[in-house]
Order: sequence, then C-alpha cells, then structure tokens
Amino acid sequence: SWNGTNAEAIRQHYADDFARFSASGDLLSQGGWDWDELAQQFQNGLKVTISPSSHQEVKLYGNTAVSTSYITVSVAQPDTETETTTRHLTLV
Repeated sequence: SWNGTNAEAIRQHYADDFARFSASGDLLSQGGWDWDELAQQFQNGLKVTISPSSHQEVKLYGNTAVSTSYITVSVAQPDTETETTTRHLTLV
C-alpha cells in the first residue's frame, strides 16, 4: 500500500490507536498519522518505497506473536533528495 501511494489502503493495515517510535525509541505519536494530510502529500508527489523485510524473526509468547525484521525505506518528496534508511521493525 505504501508503495502504491494510497493513504486509505495504508490505513486499513493499522489499528486506530497504534504508536510510532523513532529509531532511538522516543514516542513520535500515539494514534498514527493524519490520514487526510498523508493523502494530500501523496497527491502533491510524495513517494514512499518500502522493501520486503529481511532477517525476519518471529517469537510466540502465549497467544501473542512478536515479529522483528529490517526494512529499507526510501522517501521522495518533490524538489528534494530521496532519503533512504534501513529500519528495525517490531510488530506485535
């Protein structure tokens, strides 16, 4: 969905109350993104490319699964250089 620049399709993959954290562990936001703003950014030319995950590991704790992996994310905004980062992803 991110690679397709469709904010509504992206939103369907997130809980309404999910939390986002920076690479250093600081809380960025509780409750996710401003989906209307994200849709507007896509209309204005924002492009996000996320690679398939690598080095994925899944552990089960009772009835809860925790998945960790690495992804490469490239963010291109109009009139700026593309920023590419490798991120450690943890999903519960």
